[in-house]
Amino acid sequence: MANLLRSSSESSEGRVSQAFDLLHPKIQKWAWTNEWQKLRMIQEEAILAILSGPGEDLILSAPTAGGKTEAVYMPILTELAAAATDTVGFKVLYISPLRALIDDQFERISEIANLVDVPVTRWHGDVSGADKARALRSPAGIILTTPESLEAFFVLRRSHLPRLFGSLKYLIVDELHAFMPSERGRQLQSLMNRLDLVIGSSPRRIALSATIGDVREACAFLRPPSNEKARAIVAENIGEIRIAVHGFVSDLPEGESSVTRSEDIPEVLYSKLRGGNNLVFANTRQGVESLSDTLRRLCEKRNVPNEFYPHHGSLSKDLRKHAEAMLKKQGSPATVICTSTLELGIDVGHIESIAQMGSPPSVSSVSQRLGRSGRRDNPSILRYFVTEEMPDQESHLEDHLHLKLIEVIAQTELLLAGWCESPETGALHLSTLLHQILSLICERGGITAKEIWTVLCSAGPFRNVSQDLLVALLRQMGAGELIEQAPSGILLLGRQGERLQSGRDFYAVFFTPDEFTLISPAGSLGSLPIRYPLIPGQHLIFGGTRWLVESVDLHRRVVMLHPSPAGKVPKFAGGGWLVGDEVRKRMRQVLLGEDVPRYLDACARQLLSSGRRAFQDAGLHEASLIEWGGDTCLFCWRGDRIRFTLKALLSGEGLQSDAMAVALNCRGSSKIDLIGALEAISSKSAPNVLELASKVSNKENAKYDGFLGKELLDAEYASRVFEIEGAKQEAGKHVRSESERSDVCLDSSGEKQ
Repeated sequence: MANLLRSSSESSEGRVSQAFDLLHPKIQKWAWTNEWQKLRMIQEEAILAILSGPGEDLILSAPTAGGKTEAVYMPILTELAAAATDTVGFKVLYISPLRALIDDQFERISEIANLVDVPVTRWHGDVSGADKARALRSPAGIILTTPESLEAFFVLRRSHLPRLFGSLKYLIVDELHAFMPSERGRQLQSLMNRLDLVIGSSPRRIALSATIGDVREACAFLRPPSNEKARAIVAENIGEIRIAVHGFVSDLPEGESSVTRSEDIPEVLYSKLRGGNNLVFANTRQGVESLSDTLRRLCEKRNVPNEFYPHHGSLSKDLRKHAEAMLKKQGSPATVICTSTLELGIDVGHIESIAQMGSPPSVSSVSQRLGRSGRRDNPSILRYFVTEEMPDQESHLEDHLHLKLIEVIAQTELLLAGWCESPETGALHLSTLLHQILSLICERGGITAKEIWTVLCSAGPFRNVSQDLLVALLRQMGAGELIEQAPSGILLLGRQGERLQSGRDFYAVFFTPDEFTLISPAGSLGSLPIRYPLIPGQHLIFGGTRWLVESVDLHRRVVMLHPSPAGKVPKFAGGGWLVGDEVRKRMRQVLLGEDVPRYLDACARQLLSSGRRAFQDAGLHEASLIEWGGDTCLFCWRGDRIRFTLKALLSGEGLQSDAMAVALNCRGSSKIDLIGALEAISSKSAPNVLELASKVSNKENAKYDGFLGKELLDAEYASRVFEIEGAKQEAGKHVRSESERSDVCLDSSGEKQ
């Protein structure tokens, strides 16, 4: 029967899969039972690499539902089943960004692991104490956890670490792309390095991801600083993709019928999605609540069962699980309106299509979301819903370009070209370094500055932090009573450090704000940040339902709700995202071009035509400095890091500017003023980045930034946002361009044209 299974890369040639014969007989039988006809390419190569390869680290990249989980666990379980079972300790450590993903993977992995008697353990905040106690008594097989729970092992169970992980063979990081650019990713790198030091060995590292922009960066992230011996196995997405972009216009005058109104979006969603299983990404929790409420009321108005459910991080686990269960329920259509909570690979069954409200944060995010649909050999379907305002004579030039639509087109073209972003890797991550210093002191009871340098910086993930910068950070932590130094030189927790360490949210390096718990007659609905004002008698939309606030207990931080016919969407916490160079450059190409993408509907085509006409009329096809309404705009069509750096540099030259969607709007400045400032920027030596950053307000971004002090916060901001050399080159480019445009030709009469 093994001959039924062939490698997808070889099946056309009729060759039997070499990898399948390496698997444990019971795992082979499981594949036959599940009617596998062939191994996918990534499974074929991963099995061979794990069971027959030289033991190098691996990066596996394949679309969502591309078989990555089985590609890793089938060979690893084969190896574990054949190994001696008398050694105590977990053999595989799986790290995931989400508890829900751990729960999902636990079910999938256990189905195969039970066949070969390999235990699988979940370990996160929702797992019972009894289950954790059993795992501590008899650690074996596979453990699935989050970075925060692994951090807690170091702080609370340091003496158990050698016994629990001393025989570890594999460390698996799932959804690698979700970790790479973040504070949480740097925490994960630190924990992997610290684990190696504790157990005295380095298990093989394997990473899984649906979207990787730069394979070399991914390999380097998995084992800093370069990981040149790592191997990447990348499967191309060869499935059919169907994309449609629906354009809408807001604030239309009465009687205007040539374009589609934004008020019609719920009706369009209702007509296109009802009766199927879909995901609608609304980008924000406010958007999720507003759209869920509107679509639910449409169902009520038409006397049909509701098929639309909200899903975001502030909702209770029960409400999120209910939405996921409705998607999986056979014969019961459901559409879930969500944020990025359902972007990662949680199994929600067969999804027919994805709807995206406006543009998502990145091309990588588009790819991840699109991959949620199109399983079982069906096409992947993505529908964009883009709303533009109708500009008037008072509107800014950017409003006439319809840049929301242009960004969606640019992202789509890059997606179809197979491109996605690479993470920014230059940030210092001083907030996370501060946290890891506190954690390291907790782990060891005390530590010297030299040991901190060795573990975290010179041989750890914070290699871009110099000794002088580390010393400055330690001094700042001492001044803030986070740490104190014993006469022997050992660093210990200070009064404030002990307070932080004892907090329930210490193990996370991301913000966990104080919140109200919202209680309805049926139970807990979720939570809202405590800074959101709630008073009795107030109306609220939450969980896609309308509520009246009956009472607010400030001491217990509990809000009692009662159903109501009225409601208002609350404001949630959350910020924006940085857009990179390639998207901005492609946006300009879209406006310069003449081709009209086939995936645009009539309204989107009209908006594109209007935007291109405004682009040409303003002279943006040949110029980048445009005078508009008494100001001068610099259209540099570069990523946000370059634009924000230019904004700071212009401020240093006395020009105040506003960062708009793609341009810098220099208030009250003439074109001559702006050219002079750009010339000065390009010709001067690189400025002091700390002095430049000191002029920026609201720099706190990460959890512990408030403890850094002014100079360290300036250094952190500069490393995360500024790109000095790129901005200087950009300034020089615009000066040269304006100079070339001013070299006018003479006509036959000798007059300037």
